Amino acid sequence: MADTATLTGKNVFVSRAREESPELCRVLELQGARLIAEPLLRFVPPEDPTPVDAALKSLGAFDWWLMTSRHAVDFAVQRSHAIGAPLKTLAGHVLIGAVGGATANAAHSAGLRVSYAAHQQSAAGLASELAVLLAGKRVLLLRSNLADSSLPLALAKNRATVTDLIAYYTLPPDDATRERLTSFAWASVHAAIFFSPSAIHNLAASIGPQLMKTVADTVASIAIGGTTAEAAREAGFARCFQAEQPALESILAALHAGLAANASPKMTGANRA
Repeated sequence: MADTATLTGKNVFVSRAREESPELCRVLELQGARLIAEPLLRFVPPEDPTPVDAALKSLGAFDWWLMTSRHAVDFAVQRSHAIGAPLKTLAGHVLIGAVGGATANAAHSAGLRVSYAAHQQSAAGLASELAVLLAGKRVLLLRSNLADSSLPLALAKNRATVTDLIAYYTLPPDDATRERLTSFAWASVHAAIFFSPSAIHNLAASIGPQLMKTVADTVASIAIGGTTAEAAREAGFARCFQAEQPALESILAALHAGLAANASPKMTGANRA
């Protein structure tokens, strides 16, 4: 890990609430950063939980349950409480695949045993790595309303029978958060860490095109994953550095590279450290 003083005097925006990424926020402040943490996404349950409840009650009918985010685990736990049975009991002997350490940790905390955690820490990576094991199997997905179709399409291509349900909705920030976002002295922010394309889109929608141009021109974007990096470039960020994985070490490496790089216009692309 980088020297604990290397971020002294740097203002770093994290596009999540502190409780969503406590270890990242702790390490950034330990390294001397002045931290601004604001959630650019909100997560709420569906108005009608009946399809999710039915799937959880019949988990024994599935061969695999693929978890693509810790939020999916959290909402499944909520519904299990409403049903009146522990999620571990409902899961029975279904095999569980998880995307990333945070998702796997959430599953473990819920009392579940993860059979496979994707090395690539992406939904596409999980589908690719489990392709042989999932062929012809019955697979459950509980995901966000904003989840793309690449995972169920990849599973169907491998002849899996997929049940893809909306377990939660991903929404823009609330009014109070939007007001704070528009009042920030963005010109003094050195770097912003984004975890999804939706976070970048919501920032742009919250602060408006003129202020967003200032942000994109002056702030180094630290994007988690390729799709987020592409969204940052499309939003006009002149300096975009990509963390290949959502792991703490990868995020810190991209952040330090972004802050150390020459701030010349149009330095875009992956981490160039």
